[in-house]
Amino acid sequence: MKRVFFTHWHSTHSNGAEDRVTKFNYANFCLNPINCKLGPWTSWGTCNKDCATGEQTRSRTKTANAANGGTCEALEEKKACNEHACPVNCQVNDWAAWATCSKTCSGGSHDRVRTVKVQHAHGGTACPTLEESKACQTQLCPTTTTTTTTTTTVTASAHRLNMASWALLILLIAP
Repeated sequence: MKRVFFTHWHSTHSNGAEDRVTKFNYANFCLNPINCKLGPWTSWGTCNKDCATGEQTRSRTKTANAANGGTCEALEEKKACNEHACPVNCQVNDWAAWATCSKTCSGGSHDRVRTVKVQHAHGGTACPTLEESKACQTQLCPTTTTTTTTTTTVTASAHRLNMASWALLILLIAP
């Protein structure tokens, strides 16, 4: 409740100027507070982040000011949005050197690898291939042909020994 005092000036101008002041005390007179008038809320704005908790706002306008000590509610509201974690894409290190070829000729293979620097998460891009292989030493191995000449000299005593061995073998096998 607000008390209001009014001062009233009263002047009488007959047979001389007389002014008097009357003070009115309206002790029981109250002016009710009037809150401001507000328009409708706008739609929620776009979130300021795609992930990891952003913020969006909406607002409204004041259509009439407050009076007699009245108040005015907020003209803007904020709320959290996109509170999910951000996607993390896989990141890999550079390829290691090629390993030694598995063969020296006629088609071998050798491999190389790379490692993961950052593993993908929350729907991020998966890692690419971490191993690869390719052909190496594809030329044919050389072939060698050797010709050997064997000369056999049979002496009479060796021939007799050989014949005796055959005879003994036949006797052992026969029933």
